[in-house]
Amino acid sequence: MALVQPQTVIVFCVLLGVSSGLTPDVELVKSPGETALFALSSASFTAVSWATSNTTIISVSPEGNITNPEYQDRITLFSNGTLELRNVTVQDNGEYWANVTSTGGSENITLFLLSVYEPVSEVNITVNASTSNLIEFRTSVSLTCSASGSSLQYNWYNQSHSLSTNTSVLFISSLKRYDNGPFKCEAFNPISSAVSRDIYLNASYGPDNVSVEPVPSAESYLEGEKITLYCRHSSRPTPRFRWFLDGTEQFLALGSQLPLTLTPGHSGNYSCMAFNALTMIYAWSPPVTISVKAAPVEPTTNSGLSAGAIAGITIGSLAAVAATVGLFVCIKKKLLPRKSIPQVQSELNSTFVLPRDLQRDLQTWRQLLRW
Repeated sequence: MALVQPQTVIVFCVLLGVSSGLTPDVELVKSPGETALFALSSASFTAVSWATSNTTIISVSPEGNITNPEYQDRITLFSNGTLELRNVTVQDNGEYWANVTSTGGSENITLFLLSVYEPVSEVNITVNASTSNLIEFRTSVSLTCSASGSSLQYNWYNQSHSLSTNTSVLFISSLKRYDNGPFKCEAFNPISSAVSRDIYLNASYGPDNVSVEPVPSAESYLEGEKITLYCRHSSRPTPRFRWFLDGTEQFLALGSQLPLTLTPGHSGNYSCMAFNALTMIYAWSPPVTISVKAAPVEPTTNSGLSAGAIAGITIGSLAAVAATVGLFVCIKKKLLPRKSIPQVQSELNSTFVLPRDLQRDLQTWRQLLRW
């Protein structure tokens, strides 16, 4: 076979690369600044040429060597035909053709594909609406992911769950409370990836599921017991509250808790109303019945005596003293010889020993009887 001139080879490669749509024999993936090595395994050759789809890089043949000045300082051609391209850039992306003529005269064409990707960085999400004015069922939101890098693709996540989209824009129609996030965007290419910071949407919603819960809970309560009524709800932000007893507003300027020290007048049906100032929604709870019974009168214990009982005991004690004194008088007048008062008192004191409280009462009666 006749030796193919380098110029002819170059034209052939360009035409082949444009029209064939061939699958590359080798694909190289690099970052800017790295070195691409287009490796061949030719044992020996008489001619070799390297070209892209639009220019010649280097050509070596018996007729002479040609090197493109644009590549002069960045390439090295090895003895087996391998080409080294240093300090690659995104502009180096594309197909590279090697045409080798062996010493036996056969030709071999090898197609390489070089893909140079800039690393991904600076991934950010922007929201097309103010996150402070998002209302459930009334707001639609667009999230846009931006990043630095080349040949970018995207993944979206909501609470670590992957969303089925591969675009830089995520559109949420009729925002719901469960769409609060956090949302993340991942930008990636074949050599790197990066993730944005978390974005929360925090849509305002409610109130709904409003109910009254008494703590502690009971079928009825006694007068004097302390309970707290809680207005349970689901809402963002926290709503304002109003409390009603039997349909009439009571207990002004209170929050979601209503503490009560119960009296019979607290018996009735309680309900609360919640109002969200952002959604402009009012919601009422079903009524809850609170029944308060009067506290029972506690019976008198054995250890405590009423005033009447104490008075009766006192009168009985005095009567006993009077009887004792009368007995002493009778003995004095009928049985004992006449003796002086000091003698009688001495004899009585030595004969009878009275309790101290009766002795005090006896002294009183002695004075009254004027012995």
